[in-house]
Parts: sequence; structure tokens; C-alpha cells
Amino acid sequence: MANHFFGLFYDDNKLLSGMVKISGKNIIITCLIFILGFNMNAQGPPIFTDTPIILGVQGRGVRTFGNITSKENAKAYAQVLIVPYNITSKWQVDAVIPYVSISPDGLDSQSGFGDLKVFTKYQLFQKDDKGEALRSLIKLTETFPTGNSSQMPALGASAFQTTISLVLTHNLPVPL
Repeated sequence: MANHFFGLFYDDNKLLSGMVKISGKNIIITCLIFILGFNMNAQGPPIFTDTPIILGVQGRGVRTFGNITSKENAKAYAQVLIVPYNITSKWQVDAVIPYVSISPDGLDSQSGFGDLKVFTKYQLFQKDDKGEALRSLIKLTETFPTGNSSQMPALGASAFQTTISLVLTHNLPVPL
């Protein structure tokens, strides 16, 4: 007898005899049903691109981060898409594209793309020893006013912004 459970089809006889062929699609659907049935909170690292490390998935790739902020008078959600490209092992160019949703109490919500940021960073110095690292780079960031700033709450700053940064880190060994 075939049964249907949330989009998954199974046969009672095969299920009892242990001869069910489990596909990857069925496993994913089952996991999603299980996970989405619970109220969960997650915490991750901050969205921070001022590190003196040149990364990239073989020089190319896409990263995304989500951030939910809840205050007593508003809630905001940002989903940031970061597209890095390594020109050399010491020089990287990135584009940061945020999608923002802001819901203030008593006002209309706004959702859409925020201001586009394009930055480049060049590693000036790198010295890695056992348990210790010293690195520095220079970073140039240009922010383009692509977010809607004509309605409140604004999704962008409505101005071009240029930033030059010098980033230096020194990681010391941790005593055990």
C-alpha cells in the first residue's frame, strides 16, 4: 500500500522490510520538514570584510550572510551577497550587494536593495609563523547610492562614499 506524507511517497511493505531506496531528494525534503517545524535562532560572525586575509573560492565565488536586528521600535533584516574575485594572490576585488527589509513600528515597511559597495584590497605584508601571524593590507571602498532613500525608512544613504583603510592584525599564540 502506497502512502503520501508531505510530498514523500513510501510503500508500507518496503518500509517494513527495510528495502526502501532512499534518494537524496527525499532526505533533503525530510530534513527540511523536520528543521522548519521548530522555532530556531542562529548566531554567526558579524558581516566584516576588513580582514587582512585575501580569500575567494579559487579566486572566485559567492558568499551570503543574513542578519536580523530587533529593537523595541523596529525590526530589520539584511541579506548580504558578497562576490569576491582574486586578481592575484595578494589583490582582491569584491562587490557587496545588500537586500534590506526594515519594519518600523507605526510606519510602512520598506524592502529592496541597499547601497552597492565595491572594494579592492591589496596585501602589503604577510608573515606567518607557528601559532603567530602578522598581516597588513590597504583597502579602497566605493559606495554607490543604489538603495531607495526617497521613502522612509531609507534603504540607502543617497550619497557616494569613498573610504581608504589600512588594516593590520597580529595574532599571538595562545598559551595552553
